[in-house]
Amino acid sequence: MQKILFYFPLLLFLFASCSSDNEEGLTPKNEDNNNPCNTEEISYESGIAAVLSDNCTLSGCHNAQAAQPLTSYAELMIYVNNGSFERRVVEQQNMPPTGSLSDCEMEQITAWLAAGAPEN
Repeated sequence: MQKILFYFPLLLFLFASCSSDNEEGLTPKNEDNNNPCNTEEISYESGIAAVLSDNCTLSGCHNAQAAQPLTSYAELMIYVNNGSFERRVVEQQNMPPTGSLSDCEMEQITAWLAAGAPEN
């Protein structure tokens, strides 16, 4: 009984200390006005590579073993230079076929293309 009386307040304290009054950590990033989408100085390395990794280079779509890999800047630039990347992703919005990109991801890609698709 003494162990229960000892551990109960300790557990209560630990559970109470895990709460957070900070709403920023509870809101998905870039989905509200408190976390605006960063499109300034966007480059392949600073943002586009992550968008591709999260949405395009998945299980056989555009990974290293695919017929049209998008795992490097050089591979992506083939499709940027021939216009098919912008056409499929931005204009037709039929890539990725698993679902549309977030508004922020679309803004980042559009800004990156408008800036000349810089690598760094």
